[in-house]
Amino acid sequence: MTINRLVDNLPSVDAPRRPLPFTDEVEDPHEELLDRVFFALSDPVRRAILKRLGRGHLLVSEVAAPFDISLQAVSRHVQVLVQAGLVQQERTGRIARCRLEVGPMFAAATWINEYSQYWQAQFDALAGWLKTLKPQAVAAVDPHAANRPQAHEQEEGAMRYREASRKVAAYRKRIEALRRRMHGAQRRVTPAPVEDYTLSTTKGPVRLSQLFGGKRDLLVIHNMGSGCPACTMWADGYNGLYPHLADRAAFVVSSPDSPAVQQRFARSRGWRFPMVSHQGTTFAADMGYRTRSGDWLPGVSAFRRTRDGVVRLGDTGFHPGDDFCSAWHFFDLFPEGAAGWRPRFRYTSQGASR
Repeated sequence: MTINRLVDNLPSVDAPRRPLPFTDEVEDPHEELLDRVFFALSDPVRRAILKRLGRGHLLVSEVAAPFDISLQAVSRHVQVLVQAGLVQQERTGRIARCRLEVGPMFAAATWINEYSQYWQAQFDALAGWLKTLKPQAVAAVDPHAANRPQAHEQEEGAMRYREASRKVAAYRKRIEALRRRMHGAQRRVTPAPVEDYTLSTTKGPVRLSQLFGGKRDLLVIHNMGSGCPACTMWADGYNGLYPHLADRAAFVVSSPDSPAVQQRFARSRGWRFPMVSHQGTTFAADMGYRTRSGDWLPGVSAFRRTRDGVVRLGDTGFHPGDDFCSAWHFFDLFPEGAAGWRPRFRYTSQGASR
């Protein structure tokens, strides 16, 4: 497929700087990230580039192959995606290989999800209107139908529920099968050696290798810090799981906050798991959890201590609806899902109806 775009003569494809809505307000770095992500996604060429990179890592020349524009123009589009953190370039000499990085879409997905309640309300209104049409249509054919028992309608509704439940159960089995395949692929991953980073705690510096304690394996959460309500909700969930996780492997939450800020915030949330600060280090960036523009990304890495040092066994990013926060899966049991709900640091009506 060829995409024709007249972009060769454009002076720049850099993201425009947006004026602040309130002149006395300091710009939120999360808002800056949204600006870059949505600007990057606003162009069909850049969206097509992301789709191509979703199939695997590519050279810039390979990325440009299907586009009817110059290689220079494609390179400029790639740089916009790099600035947004959606693409990372790995250079070997003069050769640059591009790979997809979906982490920044976490912020965009969270922001979009806030407005799902509005289109869900429209769907609900449409469903209500369609229900009013059925009796009218039946009455036009059989004027006495309204006076007959409606047991068959209840039975039909129950059948629809059972049929939907069977479909959902079938999907869950397919997900379980995919998980087994995923675990099989994970077992075949070649561990990657990592540096024995020096991190910070309230008690002083600590090496990555020291975080294992007496365990062979270690889980490190890449938390975006105390300013992120979504990461805080994820961490609230670890708090209950911590004793169970710590029985199998060492478990630590890492963030860019200073140890003092971590300690105060952990106490305010009642967290009991250990925390380390990677402030002033390249740990998060080297693990792939910081964009080129400096934004932090959420996720988790699994490490193992060997005789030759520390290796990373696997990692994955976090996003709304992922496998590492159960709230979204509970909401999925409702037809409207989360319905615009979003995580907050505090809720004004805990447990009350919305």
